[in-house]
Amino acid sequence: MRVSLTAKWVLSIALASLVGMAVAAVVVNNATSRDFDRLRIEREVDNVTTAALLYFAREGSLDGFSGMLGLRRGAGLGEASSRGGLPPGVVLLDAEGNIVTGMPPLAGGVPPAGMAFNTLSPVMLDDGTLIGQVALIASGPPLDPRDQIYLDNTARALMIGAFGAAAVAVAVGAVLARVFLRPLRA
Repeated sequence: MRVSLTAKWVLSIALASLVGMAVAAVVVNNATSRDFDRLRIEREVDNVTTAALLYFAREGSLDGFSGMLGLRRGAGLGEASSRGGLPPGVVLLDAEGNIVTGMPPLAGGVPPAGMAFNTLSPVMLDDGTLIGQVALIASGPPLDPRDQIYLDNTARALMIGAFGAAAVAVAVGAVLARVFLRPLRA
């Protein structure tokens, strides 16, 4: 079976467009996911930092902070407040590096030897005094259902855009193939 020159042109233009769109979709999806994860982590760190600073200003230390989390649901801790603690993967350390809260069996103690934190964010007073650090274990807090919906919608939009662009590439390729190949037919 012979494939016409027009069909070859259309397929080559569509293939080149599809490869370009696939590369763009992968890059955009990875960048969106990475930046969204960074946003979620920064949001949780900011929430815990704010709560720790407010507690420290009122109490003069972080002693009892973990108990406050269970009592003050909705106290500016985002998803943490609905469970009465910090989100999984988020740990608050005092200025000496002892665990204040975030790892129930170890709260009030020293982190186990060799324990690595992915991110350490200082909790500092206005005068620059370090009162603690918000640390992340593993990849940070899990996805909230709303966050997962956002990521799913973003991936769906990328797929719809890719299929739409493929359809446009085939249509434009067909028109261009006819125009460019007209002199060869004559």
